[in-house]
Amino acid sequence: MTFSWQGLILGFLPMIPNIFFFTVFRPKEQSVQKDGGLILNLLEHGGRILYLFLLVCFSFSTSVRFSGFPLIGMIVFFGLYLVLWTFYFLKKSANAVFFGKILGIPFILFMVFFPILYYLFVSIGMRNYLSLFALLLFFIGHLVNTLVMYRANTEQKN
Repeated sequence: MTFSWQGLILGFLPMIPNIFFFTVFRPKEQSVQKDGGLILNLLEHGGRILYLFLLVCFSFSTSVRFSGFPLIGMIVFFGLYLVLWTFYFLKKSANAVFFGKILGIPFILFMVFFPILYYLFVSIGMRNYLSLFALLLFFIGHLVNTLVMYRANTEQKN
């Protein structure tokens, strides 16, 4: 078990926009807060905590050098994630953004997939393949909870 500064920084980097969302740019209108229940919440939040723990506390390589495919993947998906957050922060209605669509695909699904893909490339770049199991748990819970919330908020409009 080895502490990894890279894992700490790269693991918490995508959470910075979320901190702004819940503090500085908190939406005035409230969306329907619904989720898939206890099991999916345990998958999502437990998977996230386990992923970060494994990324930070289980460094399997003494010299992690990000290059090539993993680095490109990390930059692309983190960049796309920041573009989405910028789009949100510039809009006046959070619900219109989160529950709207891009190219026919719900905006909020991009907010699920981009950080997960970023984390996938972080794990590959750090050669921390054990963390991929936790990432899968986090992804399943996060995706289904997001779909439940999306459905509750779009049904509310109709």
